[in-house]
Amino acid sequence: MPSDWKAFKRDWKNGKYLECTPLLERPKNTSRKIPIKFLDRLVEFSNLLDKHNATAFLMGGTLLGWARECSLIPHTKDTDFGMFSEEHSESLLREILSSKIFEIYWVLGRLKNSFELSVIVDEIKIDLFYVYKTTNSTENASISGMRYWSKQRVQWNYPKLSGEFCAVEMHGRLLHVLCDYYKIVESKSLYTNQKWIGLLENRIR
Repeated sequence: MPSDWKAFKRDWKNGKYLECTPLLERPKNTSRKIPIKFLDRLVEFSNLLDKHNATAFLMGGTLLGWARECSLIPHTKDTDFGMFSEEHSESLLREILSSKIFEIYWVLGRLKNSFELSVIVDEIKIDLFYVYKTTNSTENASISGMRYWSKQRVQWNYPKLSGEFCAVEMHGRLLHVLCDYYKIVESKSLYTNQKWIGLLENRIR
């Protein structure tokens, strides 16, 4: 029997593995803004959340990098995680704010509808966006953010998401995505190029 049964059940539930098949191959000597070894920091930050029963999943350009090339996008300068807002806890926030490893870059928005925070480690930023489930008939998740220069709240809506987590591998490191991550990628036409959306759809089918 596992010593921590609750943790074991949670890991088992979130352990369905999704294999990544790269749609884009890059030379091994590709110059990168963020070194591959920084993935260890992403795992460390993810583990911090996990300790408080919260699951960090890849979002934004970091999700696209995994989906498109099973790696970090070479020109990206920061990394992105999402977390469902209902997994928030004061103990988690206290640990992040008091961390001696992850230095707070900023905290924006309100916990009830628009929270996000960013930390700096090894001079690279990790953004954590809270994802809010909504009751809208066509969308059930949103990310709210803020244009800090104008203090204007903005919101991005996503199609209905399962809320289920899957395990993925990036250069030997274990991380998580939403099992229906492709809905996020497809909903973001701003994700560089429609060609990648079509390739993703073909791979999923």
